[in-house]
Amino acid sequence: MAEEVKTAVFFLGAQTPQGFISLFQRAAPRQGGWEQFILKGGPGTGKSTALQRLLTRLLQQGFVTQEIRCAGDPGQLDALVLPREKILVADGTPPHVMEPELPGVLGRVFCMDEGLDAGLLRRRREEIVQLAEEKALCRERCGRFLTAAGSLIHDVSAVAAECIAEEKLERFAQRFAREHFLRERRPGAGEEQMRFLSAVTPEGITGWWGAVKNLCPTVWVLEDAYGAVSRRLLGRLRELALEYAEPVVSCCCPLMPGEKMDHLLFPRIGLALLTSGRFHPLVMERARGLHAERFLEMGPLRMRQKKLGFHVKAARRLIEEAGRQQALALRFHQEIESFYAMAADRSAADRQTGQLAAEVEELALYRREKALRP
Repeated sequence: MAEEVKTAVFFLGAQTPQGFISLFQRAAPRQGGWEQFILKGGPGTGKSTALQRLLTRLLQQGFVTQEIRCAGDPGQLDALVLPREKILVADGTPPHVMEPELPGVLGRVFCMDEGLDAGLLRRRREEIVQLAEEKALCRERCGRFLTAAGSLIHDVSAVAAECIAEEKLERFAQRFAREHFLRERRPGAGEEQMRFLSAVTPEGITGWWGAVKNLCPTVWVLEDAYGAVSRRLLGRLRELALEYAEPVVSCCCPLMPGEKMDHLLFPRIGLALLTSGRFHPLVMERARGLHAERFLEMGPLRMRQKKLGFHVKAARRLIEEAGRQQALALRFHQEIESFYAMAADRSAADRQTGQLAAEVEELALYRREKALRP
């Protein structure tokens, strides 16, 4: 019996204080020899179903696969990534639109809504458009709540950053790099994958921390109540990983996406460094603990504890409201899906799913066999 292949789970898109951020294009860079298979079609036409069926077949074939979940509906797949074979299969519709740069050469598009009953949809046009407008308003409100929360969180982090013992943090980072990373320094040669490990979803902040162990059995958890030490330490370790040419999966913070990494995964050595904070506390069995206070001068922080606590409490409420708006948006989206599901031609979608699976499997098997050749 074949050994069970387990997957790592990420997001490639998330609602943030800066709006919706997509990492889809960065997941399959042209210069890296990646192949893209892009699914197109309206909501409810079978894109996520096709991805789920393909995932089952790939796991049966023993391919290490990353599941990419939808932040707006974490139960649904947005994409699959085969990092060893350099293949991305993705839903290429809004808000993470994708188009192959050279169709047929570096990518393929599969249309999942062939045979769609356009007449049925036109007859329900007013209802569908109204639902889409309501969904857009919910997303707008979600963004405003996250913008306000992000401002408060940034202020808390900035105060704590002034109390960091920089030399102590740098010594720890250098020692970590020497003990764990590749020995040869090759500046600029490091391979990096950008992901979100958590996102604001209809359930609040949702993360796939438990699945990290499928990729990295050894886990360190950094307890950081203020977000400043994790920002500085993980940022420095990321720099050193790239300097040492150590492959790294860098997971952005969905609340400070342009400024902070929440988590770093090092697949080659099977080690992950995760952040546990006030907005996503982590409880993981057999994880090694590391506390941010080790790198902080706590006296000044304690003097400002009341103000910082108010900021954190207010930010938490804003994030909860953002999650509620996501839940409302999902409800409107599901109603739109129901109309498209009635109009869809399931046999045509099934044919496209079968063709997709055949082409992806063929390429993945070829690239796996090629990599094994002496």
